[in-house]
Formats: sequence, structure tokens, C-alpha cells
Amino acid sequence: MKKFLHGHPKVMSSLQKWAGTTKVTVASFYLWNVGSVEQSSQKGLAQGLLYHVLEQNPALIPAVLPHMWKEAQSGTVDLKPPTDIELKTAFKQLGAETTNGAFAFFIDGLDEFTGNHVDGIEFVKSLAASTNIKVLVSSRPIDTCVAKLSSAPKLRLQDLTKPDIEKYVNDVIRTHPSVAKHSYLSDTSIEGLVSDMQSKADGVFLWVVLGCRTLLEGFGAYDSAEELRSRVDELPAELESLFRHILNGLPPHFLQQAAKLLRVCYVDRCLRPSGTLAAIPLAWAHEKDMHIDALEQFPHFSDDETGRKFIILEGRLRSRCRGLLETHTVHDDYGGNGYSHWTVGFMHRTVFEFLNTPDIWQMDCLRIDDDHFDVTTVLAYMSCYELWLQDSFASASTTLWHISQVEQKSPTNLSRTLNRLAFAVMQSKDGCRNFFLVSQHNLSVDDLSLLLALEFDLPTFVQNYDVRRFNTQHKLSINLLQHTFEKHVLYVELKYENYLPISAVSVAHLIASGCDPTESIALSEQDTTTPWEIWMETEHTNVKETGDLENAEITMMMIRAGALCAHAGLTHTKDYRARLIQQSGEWQKDLSRMKTVQDQEKMKQVCNEIMQAVEASYRSDSE
Repeated sequence: MKKFLHGHPKVMSSLQKWAGTTKVTVASFYLWNVGSVEQSSQKGLAQGLLYHVLEQNPALIPAVLPHMWKEAQSGTVDLKPPTDIELKTAFKQLGAETTNGAFAFFIDGLDEFTGNHVDGIEFVKSLAASTNIKVLVSSRPIDTCVAKLSSAPKLRLQDLTKPDIEKYVNDVIRTHPSVAKHSYLSDTSIEGLVSDMQSKADGVFLWVVLGCRTLLEGFGAYDSAEELRSRVDELPAELESLFRHILNGLPPHFLQQAAKLLRVCYVDRCLRPSGTLAAIPLAWAHEKDMHIDALEQFPHFSDDETGRKFIILEGRLRSRCRGLLETHTVHDDYGGNGYSHWTVGFMHRTVFEFLNTPDIWQMDCLRIDDDHFDVTTVLAYMSCYELWLQDSFASASTTLWHISQVEQKSPTNLSRTLNRLAFAVMQSKDGCRNFFLVSQHNLSVDDLSLLLALEFDLPTFVQNYDVRRFNTQHKLSINLLQHTFEKHVLYVELKYENYLPISAVSVAHLIASGCDPTESIALSEQDTTTPWEIWMETEHTNVKETGDLENAEITMMMIRAGALCAHAGLTHTKDYRARLIQQSGEWQKDLSRMKTVQDQEKMKQVCNEIMQAVEASYRSDSE
């Protein structure tokens, strides 16, 4: 409803009529109780609304956020978010008569507020108290909201949706072949079913959709009018209870398949709230019962076979998940191979919220008894398969995200999962042509797995890899330290805005395995460099909010391996000692950013060691 009203021409013209000649600024916020703290708290609500207002009216910033404005003007880079007091003052300033503007706030889902609902409602009422602010808020009719907002003008959703619900139910029932062609039900029976469904739905369209699906099952079974009425009577009124009812009604032989499908979609949604799950990889994994051993081979399907796989998946989702999961079609190229871009997702966000309920996966109908099922690894395999199917790197960032989850949650499966990613990259025409000439370096799948693990910071794999064997075979063509810092395979194509972290554990293993930070690397016939020089020219040696300790440790590891001695004997290596002194001071400047006291002490120790090494190298020069 809020999305419908927000930006509707009639709403906007009414707001402008209210504001007169004054500019109307519209800001919206959608509360979500299973999202982040910022998505469900009063502070997040206030920050979100204020951001949208100031984004459209930057001239208001000095008056609304004077402290932050002053800091920004003084050159402060690390600006802190406004405090609760500053937020309260900001909205008071927006609502002041002297402020040149009119503001309309659309707030959806006040019932999903995770703090004290009274506080949230009082905040909304404080906004609406200003003559130049209007607020439109939606909520389920929980007691607090009903009591606190009883005097405000209101619309009831069930009053607005009643005609549409009646039309939908009538259309579903009357157009069913059993009714339309065979006079299966009398008009009186149909009217009774429509009335019962409408009454029980209480304005919730999603409930009607799910309820009608139950009726369709009854039509298929040629239930009598009374049996159909019983089906409606058995449907719980609350959505959460209705979801439980739907799942508990599944045939026993479908339960494990349904639980796996729902778990895969649920975990993927948790990891990537705005992402979509590709249908064909899901169909492939479902066909193999999501057994990892059965997913090692990536099959290729013709366009016709792919279409059939999608149709079968649609049918199995209907029978196994009873409509809780749905397929969607985007009419564009699927990786340039002429496929439609088919995806699978929850029929509504309330299904995800239901599955996010504490202990919900302990329900008998959702408990998975297959000890070999590992949802994290299955998702990673599906992503690798999608990458291979597309024959491009369009979905590589998703794949890498899933593989990083395997390292965290299923490290025993990391090697085989990374192997599948390397296989997909090696088979990609784009990969071989544009990013890494695998054949030129005679790399095996295992070798490429190491490069990918270094590139995307997977130290669990790196520290268990025989780096000495790799160096023996490829030392003349591939410098592993250089690759770790510059990332030649996928990183450039993914165009990340922020630099990827580099693990001190991985660098330590490379150095211990014989990788030399002072080794000469030929860039051309005239130009050379070293891993040390490459490292010192990366963003990692600049001050960052996170990762400083890891970067300081890597710097010290390379110094211990002889990096500071290089400038004396190798003319191509730059002297970074003055910069190291400055950088060590910067790293220690704001230790309060570090998570623990132990990290603070460790940073002091590492920086002191760097300073001592620099001083020792200067003394060595003078001797």
C-alpha cells in the first residue's frame, strides 16, 4: 500500500496543494524486523528519513546538522553519524517555521519496529506535530498502534481490498474447469465459498492467494461443496499459522525435498537480501537431491532441455512447496546463450520472515535428516555451475561470496568447492581470452585454485597448499606474492569499488614456502619491480578504518624477509623507509578504532618493530 501511494500522481498533487508554492520533499522508510538494526530501529528510521531529505536539499545541511557540517568543513574525513540528540535537534529544525520547505514522510511497517513501540509512535507523532510536516504511516493493527493513533485519520486495508479480493476469488473459482464446464458447484455454494474466504482473509491478499490454492486442490479432487467448506474452515486466519498448516499438510514423501528447497532459498536470501537465485542451477541440484558428490560434474543442456528443466522445476515447486516458492522469468539473455533468465524466490517476504522465526527449522516438516546435506556447499556449487553455464563472469561475485561462506562454515569442503570455481573459470572463453591465459602458463585446476584462493583471501586453502611445488613448476612465469597483491584472474573484471583484504596468514605461508619479497619481476625489457614495491604501492599500506593490523603485520613479515635490505643492493627497488616511519605513526594514531585491547597492544608492538627495523637499516647505511 505504501509503495502504491508513494509517488502516486494524486497523492503528489494533494501534497503540493497543501504546501502551496513551497517545495515538497518526500522521504520514505520501510521498517523490517528481520533486517539489520538500521532497518528496524528508531535510530535507523530517523537516519534514513534525514538522509533522503538532505540528499534532496543539501543547502539545509549547515542548519540541520551544524556539528557534522563544521567537522566536514574543517577537513575531517572520518565523519561519525549524528548522535540521538543531534537527530532529535535536526528534525526539530526541519519542523521549525523558519525552515523553507514542506516535508512528507512515508513510513511503512511501524508494527515491525524492534524497540519500544510507544517510543516509535511518539517519534512519529512529534514529526506530525509540525505544520510543515505530514506523515503517512502503515501498521498491522497491534494494540499499541491502535491505541496511540486512534485519533488520527485512517484507512483500513480490508475496506480497500474487499472488492478486489471478491473479484479474485470469484475468478479463481468460476473459471476452474470443474466449475465452468461441468456445473460442478451451484451458485449458492460458490457465493458461500467466496464469502467465507473474504471474511477469513480480513483484507490480506496473500492469505486469499494461498487459500485459493487449497480450494484448487479440492477442485482437482472433486471435493463436494461441504468438503470445500471444510478446507476453508481448516485454514488458520494468521499468515504464520497458515504457513505451518501448508507445510504440515505435505505428503511425507515430499517433506525432505521441500525442506531442502526452502533451506537453500532461505540461506541464499540471508546472505544476499537483494539477490535472486538462478532457477536452472537449482533444478540441477534438486534433481541430484542436493548430494555434493553428485554435483561434481557440470552438465550442458540444449535450449529445449533447459526449457523442460524449468517447467519440471515449476511443477515440483508447486507440489513440494505448495506455492511458498515461485519461479520468475526475466526476458533477457541468460549469459548470452539465448536462455531466459529464470529465477526462484519466495512468493512473499512474509514467507522468509516465517522461516526466520526462532526454532522454526526444528519443525518436523522442515527438519532435514540427510547428514550429507550441506546447504552452504550446495549454494557454492550452484553458483559455480551458473558461472560455467553463463560462460562469462557476470555472476562471479555471487560465487565468490558463497565460497567465502564455505570457508567459514564448511571448511572441509573448501578445496573441492574452489576446484569447481577454477574449473568454471578455465572453461570460460572470456576467462581465457581477457583475464588469464591459462594455457600459456600450463596451469592445472589445482594451480588455478591456489591463485583464486590468494586473490579472494581464502587462507584456509592457502596454508594447506604445497606452495613449493607450485613455485618449482611456475616460478619463472608467476610470482605468487605479486599475484596476491595485484590479483590477475577475476578481481579486475568484478570491478570492486573497495579493495579486497589480504590475509597475513596467506602471506606468511608464501614467505615460509620460499617466496621472496625482493625477487625481481620483469615488467618489460627495461622495467622491473619487486613484490615489496608492489605492496608498498597498494591501498593496503594507506590508512583504512579496518584491516590496519593485518596490513601492518604483512609489512613487518616482508621486512623480516629482507625487504628493507633490497634498496641497498637492488637499484630498481625504491626506498620506502621514510614512508614506513610516517605510516607506523598513522597506524598508531587512533588505536581506539581497534576492536580489542589485545589488538591495540599488538599494533603497538608491530609498529615499534617496523620503526626499529627502519632505524637499523639507516645505521647499516652509515657504516
